[in-house]
Amino acid sequence: MSKKDMEFHLELHLKWGPKHGYSSVADLYGVDEIIRNYANVSREVDEKIYELHLDWTQLRTLVETTLSTKSKFYREMDGETYKLASKTEKLVVPLIVVIEGDLSLSNTFPDIEKLLTEIYFVSNISVPGILDLYQPEIYVKGECVYEPIALSSFYFEELGDGIRGSRDFPL
Repeated sequence: MSKKDMEFHLELHLKWGPKHGYSSVADLYGVDEIIRNYANVSREVDEKIYELHLDWTQLRTLVETTLSTKSKFYREMDGETYKLASKTEKLVVPLIVVIEGDLSLSNTFPDIEKLLTEIYFVSNISVPGILDLYQPEIYVKGECVYEPIALSSFYFEELGDGIRGSRDFPL
């Protein structure tokens, strides 16, 4: 980081819920791919470079938790174990933005939103239902400063279930 670079410590807050239906180790591999590809990203905005550093540790922990039928994401009823698909958890992704030069933080929000949309689509194409960007908010010093577009993984998950379960899936 040079003398002119600005560094901002933010948090991306999401309401995260487990995939409906079956969870598998493939879900962990999907999260590992998110971590590998989207932990440190550089972008150019108006001929200025900024870097994003995202910590996906909590996402991996939550997905790993969904693999255990003994976790809070499951309930036993009448001797059967059921997944609580509507159970949501607050997911906080620490986000550091390093901006080159005099580009303001507020000017980067649309580009951060584009990156989150890219992460959302790539993640859900590889593992349908793995990442929901439902009610996302970006916080600075405990205050919500930006609300990116909300994106639900529901359609990706339903499409994945339809492909696995039936060829008569309506689109």
